[in-house]
Amino acid sequence: MKKIIIILFCILFCISFTSCSNEIEDTSIEENDAIRLPEGPYVRRSAEWSIYSDAADLVNESDLVFIGKVTNIEFQVLDMTNALPVSETTEDFAKELYTIYTVEIFSAYKGDTNNISKVRVMGGMVDYNVEEQLSVMEIGQTYNRELGIPIWDYYQKIQCAIGNSYLFVLKQFDTGYPTIINLEQAIFDLADPMKKRTIGNNTRAYYSGTIDEYNNPLISVNDIIEEFGSEKLHAFNKDFENGVFQQAKQ
Repeated sequence: MKKIIIILFCILFCISFTSCSNEIEDTSIEENDAIRLPEGPYVRRSAEWSIYSDAADLVNESDLVFIGKVTNIEFQVLDMTNALPVSETTEDFAKELYTIYTVEIFSAYKGDTNNISKVRVMGGMVDYNVEEQLSVMEIGQTYNRELGIPIWDYYQKIQCAIGNSYLFVLKQFDTGYPTIINLEQAIFDLADPMKKRTIGNNTRAYYSGTIDEYNNPLISVNDIIEEFGSEKLHAFNKDFENGVFQQAKQ
């Protein structure tokens, strides 16, 4: 009975706090060969998230859209029911590892970013400070920590690097740092702002069109910024030269 209650709670949490539309599931790497993770102390995590059909839909459903440079990466154990630090009243199943990006915001397009300096992503990272993640999980007594560091499907699309700049599309809930709107349309590398991202494990490069051959949406950095007007896009393109966002160099 307790297990059923926990599963139902996770489903409700996903809908309310992380824009998921189904239950979070942890499975071993070997159980799903469609998504292969590098070797290491990782456990695969999957969930169904809302996917947005175009840039207009994505922007409309977001609370915050901005360009920022990642200046630090840390790991924290938070209460996944409210995205706050765990307390003595936090249930064991709600103790979850989060990746926390510290960001320096250069260009804000949507939402009040005056007090925004951190972005949270549920789960850990691949091949980055692995021992630190394991230590934080042990000290914080995360749920099912013996299985390994929880890693999402398509983790590459939400994994950032210190010193790099990204376009962030986020949700802001009543408590906690802002978080990704979904796994595949939330953090865009600025290396090629005209390149359109699709979803799933399709790695083909697209520079035109609105859907790929599998009818999945195609969205680029330029598409998102253009939703805020041609002047915003012109200003971005002026700042972006030779594959480098110039403000990030200052």
